[in-house]
Amino acid sequence: MRRALAALIALLLIAPAAAQGANGGASAGSGETTTGGTPPTSTGGTTVDPNWVPSAGNGPAPERNPEPQVPSGGDDSPAGSFARRDIPRLYLKHYRAAGRRYGVDWRLLAALGKNESDHGRSTLPGVTTGLNFAGCCSGPMQICQVASCGNVWQAYRRDGDGDGVVSIYSAGDSIHSAAALVADLKRMVGPSSKLILAAYNAGPGTVQKYRGVPPIDETQVYVRNGVRYLRLLRR
Repeated sequence: MRRALAALIALLLIAPAAAQGANGGASAGSGETTTGGTPPTSTGGTTVDPNWVPSAGNGPAPERNPEPQVPSGGDDSPAGSFARRDIPRLYLKHYRAAGRRYGVDWRLLAALGKNESDHGRSTLPGVTTGLNFAGCCSGPMQICQVASCGNVWQAYRRDGDGDGVVSIYSAGDSIHSAAALVADLKRMVGPSSKLILAAYNAGPGTVQKYRGVPPIDETQVYVRNGVRYLRLLRR
């Protein structure tokens, strides 16, 4: 209890910090860096939202029921021809498995993975080693692993490939961890794919504040690209 309280106090103290970068990334941030009432034009890496912390505070979130589930708002139908062409086989396997495990649409996970790293094929910093340009997010799903955006990885890390080692750069681990995060985001902003995409990029606090996709250029593009990819995956 004391440990969780200390983590919450520390998060509130660093709330003004912002990470500037290029990859989008999963963050607990609000995405706001406004002055004079002007809407932000880019999240960069987002700002910490002091009203939201990962469900597990500063440690791994508890495992949810591992039994397969049919996602609400999605389905577990076979991957179409476009998905099989565009998504590497290993990534497709983990998107589908993680979707079943956490009750989210595997196509939504794939859209996030496409946006963040082109399913691990991007050569940008932070995808296979180190941190992204913002100095906060890593791995194929670009999950934040520093205090300035909520230590999201520390809260949601999963051994998705079952090899006994949890690595943010592993496709299986990163995808399953992102799915656990998305399940929480869905509870916070609702089942809308657009809102979940926006929350993954800009933070759930920003989505809640604007009661929809926030007026942030980067997030608007992120959501449009994600929705377009979701449509393609249904072919």
